[in-house]
Amino acid sequence: MSQAGVFLNSVLPPFVAVQTITGNTGGPVSPDGSDNINVVGDGTSIEITGNPGTHTLTVAITGTTNHDVQVGNASGTLTSITNGTTGQVLTASTGANPSWQNLPSITNSFPTDSGTAIPSAGVLNIVTGNTSINSGSSVFFTGSGDTVTLSVTDSLFNTIVGKGAGNSSLTGQQNVSLGYLAGNAITSGSFNTIVGKGALGTTSGSYNIAVGELAGSSYISTESSNIVIGNTGTVTENNTIRIGTNGSGSGQQSSCYIAGIAGVNVGSVATVVTEASNQLGTAVITGGTGITVTTGANSIVISGSGSIVFTYTNVNTSPYTVLITDDYLSVDSSGGAISILLPNAATLGKTYVIKDRTGSAAVHNITVTTVGGLVDIDGAATFVMNTAYQSISVIGNNSSYEIY
Repeated sequence: MSQAGVFLNSVLPPFVAVQTITGNTGGPVSPDGSDNINVVGDGTSIEITGNPGTHTLTVAITGTTNHDVQVGNASGTLTSITNGTTGQVLTASTGANPSWQNLPSITNSFPTDSGTAIPSAGVLNIVTGNTSINSGSSVFFTGSGDTVTLSVTDSLFNTIVGKGAGNSSLTGQQNVSLGYLAGNAITSGSFNTIVGKGALGTTSGSYNIAVGELAGSSYISTESSNIVIGNTGTVTENNTIRIGTNGSGSGQQSSCYIAGIAGVNVGSVATVVTEASNQLGTAVITGGTGITVTTGANSIVISGSGSIVFTYTNVNTSPYTVLITDDYLSVDSSGGAISILLPNAATLGKTYVIKDRTGSAAVHNITVTTVGGLVDIDGAATFVMNTAYQSISVIGNNSSYEIY
């Protein structure tokens, strides 16, 4: 500080010069030969800059060169604290000096139905295994902000749940698949409902309902609009209902009971249910000549309307082959013996009446046999009528004829 001039204040007498300057320590400092007292910083963190034009000294505190943290107190003292390691924070207990501390470890765990998940470095991965379709091709999680959303329906409104169920190539829409490998080969099919392991096979058809293990698994093309329950289906079929699999083994059925049928009036048409190879159908009952079919509530009455009319056939030549439409055969053997050939198919319940009309059978016998003599009549290949005006009645039993 230069001593030129006069330092005036209210304490010293007028025109008295300041001879020394005293710091916190070290004693009074007097001017040099040029009447200056130099005020300098430490050259590291404090710098003093003089401005003669404004008669001022500017004190600036500069940063440290090692980038340590500077910590001060209420009296203005700064302390350099060496930086901590990665992940540490500067903190302190109440009343203690600050220091670098490690963050507390995350110990939260997430118990599940099977196993427990523990976050690693604060991160918990939530996955469904969708890349390998372990949970179904429409099952996946999405995360946004602080929300994780589980979706089981894709953008085409397919809902597919189950390990290996569905596939990533599915272009069809509004399919529902539930179960291991359910509908895993469907590509372009739509509106299918599939429940069960491996159900519905590789069809690209639509509007199918398949319920049960391997239900509809035989389908390989575009089979559509089928309902299969406990049945593998049949290749290329459409618009078909199959319930169960005939048999007595595992997964098969040998009896059928359906409630709500007995005693229910569904109309007055004389219709009965028919069956062939487990396929159901219906048939209308119609009456032949002289037969009347009358229907009522849960009943069908079959009755004769008047006398029964037989088909009358006059036979006077030999041999005569009997027609299925024949009933009464009136035989005239006056001109010679006559053979009557019954049908080889001895239709169950079909009857024929054979009569010696002219009384000639004692002289010219009437022989009753079958075409080729292949079917028995009361245990014999032929039956001979040899009494005048004799008559016999025969009835078929599906394998032979009986005389009654």
